[in-house]
Amino acid sequence: MRVDERVEELRRWLAVARDGLSSESVHEVRVTGRRLRAFLTLGAHHVLVDDLRWLVGSLGRLRDLDVALELPVAAPGPFQAWLVAERSAEAENAARLLQHPRVDALVMALGRVPRVSKRRAHRALARLEAKLTVAQETARRDATIDSLHELRKAVRRTRYALEWLGEDEAALQRKQGLVGEACDLNLLERLLLEAGQPAAARCVERALELVVPALAAMR
Repeated sequence: MRVDERVEELRRWLAVARDGLSSESVHEVRVTGRRLRAFLTLGAHHVLVDDLRWLVGSLGRLRDLDVALELPVAAPGPFQAWLVAERSAEAENAARLLQHPRVDALVMALGRVPRVSKRRAHRALARLEAKLTVAQETARRDATIDSLHELRKAVRRTRYALEWLGEDEAALQRKQGLVGEACDLNLLERLLLEAGQPAAARCVERALELVVPALAAMR
């Protein structure tokens, strides 16, 4: 996909999100934003990276609540009711954010980003792969949820860079999914504590104690 097509994709999902902030639209705005950040990294176009980070990060809380609502533990009950109330409040914040002039200015600027030479892109990919190697080694050594979070980010950045270059990223996609499951459990634990359900949070914590070392050792 060319960068102008990806920018148009971002524009379409922003329009959908402004129309109702569905779980899908929030997710797709964030994913498309991250893919565009990968393109900017490949071309060393650093000027818009912070703006994309702002857009993606500003929708993070809303996406976290959507992820939790999709988990089995969020069946009808007090925790689900709390999640729904929190999402409603966060959606109001997100709706205001998406009307900010900075969003449309960002999309317009992204549409004018120059093409990236393959030589420059492959140099950037090599740096991302080196950082991924470090993140993998750190996760194996430390085996903590924080190191898995860092690994997840490194995997995602490298995967999207490979995607832009038309190279095989299926293995990284699988790894991202597996590590993401542990990160989702960590998210659930945090939200349960925030919702005032420490007993349920401790159950999730015990599950993480089993899962994290296994994922950290993954090749």
